[in-house]
Amino acid sequence: MKKLLLSAAFVCAAITGANAQTTISFETSEGYALGDINGQNGWTVTGDGQGGFISNQIVSATLASQGTQSLKIDEDTTFGPQQNMVMGAFYGLNSPLNSTHYSISADINFDYVTGVDESAFMMGIAGNTNFLARFIFDWDGSIVVTTIDAGAPAGYALPGKTWAGNQWYNVKMEVDGTSVKYYLNNNLEYTGVSTGTTNEQFEGMRFTHDNWGGGAYIDNIVVTDHNSAGIKDAEKFAYNVFPNPYTDVINVSLEDKNIENIYITDLKGRTVKEFNALEGNQAQLNASELAAGTYLLNVKADGVTVTKKIIKK
Repeated sequence: MKKLLLSAAFVCAAITGANAQTTISFETSEGYALGDINGQNGWTVTGDGQGGFISNQIVSATLASQGTQSLKIDEDTTFGPQQNMVMGAFYGLNSPLNSTHYSISADINFDYVTGVDESAFMMGIAGNTNFLARFIFDWDGSIVVTTIDAGAPAGYALPGKTWAGNQWYNVKMEVDGTSVKYYLNNNLEYTGVSTGTTNEQFEGMRFTHDNWGGGAYIDNIVVTDHNSAGIKDAEKFAYNVFPNPYTDVINVSLEDKNIENIYITDLKGRTVKEFNALEGNQAQLNASELAAGTYLLNVKADGVTVTKKIIKK
């Protein structure tokens, strides 16, 4: 096995600048093709130290939290196990995000039975010289966050929190100045101080592993600039949408808020269907006339709008 030597420089590909909210879900309608993620829509992967790139970091149709495709980061057997989580896929901005308050969330599912004694995985926010925050699903089954006050770089293991394979987790890191809030499945688990230097800006994301075996699926990545107009600094609410993909009818269910308004947009932001005069925390929506493809379902409650991807079959 060859030991992988990776430069410590952060990789930032040339892609679109951040809007108030950007969603990446690896669907064909977004311009993604099955196979190697390297070079697709600004994504790149770890270099092999010889001018090429590692393998098995792919757009996959095996599993998805919504829709039909996701990013899978997986072991490259050309190389041996690594001491650090340096192998995977990277997504960068063409210029740093000019914001002091933003969040990054994603759905993650691990291709394991138990998740113990195999690879460790990381979702990280990168600045120009350092990580600003990291969520780590460690090899021993613990879930770790890295902040200065938590003893970085070793990090802080969330008490009582463990991970296992074959289930979806939603993770979110919300940076506000030098403060970082870590959410797991919409629950705030820890608040700490960013590991980045003062005034270092968000330049990209890393989804990586240490190549000890097995892989992870990543889907429904959402980057939100909370300083931008139209994004409220209130906590986003959770809701369920099913079935997804759908054929005729979409069901929406909120946990503890009443629906104010629901509308569907295409991926260019154009409203294609709107539902008004809704009451209560549940709704059944008929959107059978829409053409097959990917859309965004926007649900408004308490003045806050939360967006999820839906697929029309």
